[in-house]
Amino acid sequence: MPVKLPRGYLSVSQIRTYQRCPKQYEYQYVYGMKTTFGSSFLLGRAFHKAIEEANRAKMETGEIFETEQVADVFSDAWETEKEEVEWKEDEDKGQLKDSGLKMTMAYYEEHGRNLSPFLVETGFMMEVEGIPFQGFIDLAETDGTIRDFKTASKSPTADVVDSSIQLAAYALAYRELTGQKEVKVGLDYVVNLKKGPKITRLETEIDKGRMERLKATIQGVGQAISAGVFYPNEEGFACGYCSFRELCKGK
Repeated sequence: MPVKLPRGYLSVSQIRTYQRCPKQYEYQYVYGMKTTFGSSFLLGRAFHKAIEEANRAKMETGEIFETEQVADVFSDAWETEKEEVEWKEDEDKGQLKDSGLKMTMAYYEEHGRNLSPFLVETGFMMEVEGIPFQGFIDLAETDGTIRDFKTASKSPTADVVDSSIQLAAYALAYRELTGQKEVKVGLDYVVNLKKGPKITRLETEIDKGRMERLKATIQGVGQAISAGVFYPNEEGFACGYCSFRELCKGK
């Protein structure tokens, strides 16, 4: 029996939303209700844009950006999207932007300048266990390494790289796009600490068991959505920042 999905496909972000709270998924994707996002999301978006543009220039023309150019891309992205943010009353917008700039420049100088891009923000659409699955690979390097970039306010645990649905999905898409198996996958974290940016690089390999679990997750979530299974996750951590909290709780 064919599945019926609100967008016609699944993505990593949709799966994460459904796993976090199926009711939240229903409000956002079935009813199309708009979500809000905070300053941490804006920082991540601007950081991604800066690294993406630097990688794209190197891949397409061989140009290697200066650190100041990367900072300029970050600033432009920040200014373009900052009006969409739901700011907290006590947030210092200027200080947050400065922190983001320092994080971006620190990462670029330590790792970003030396990346060897082969695929940059490359879209994919494939069928996994009968479920249409779509997304974008942030970066695949010429040596077969797939990378995703993260900004955070605290250091990640070492095992996060072994549980990332996103990395497994990128690996599956890479195999579909290139006909080859990736060498390894990794998460490059830039953490915003009071003493300055801390950069952590975590890498692993995707084995057969992990790939099978990814496929089972895509299939299970897709079938549950198609069947209209949308329940509130009362004990989940998402309630505290959910855009639909008051509506869901009838307040």
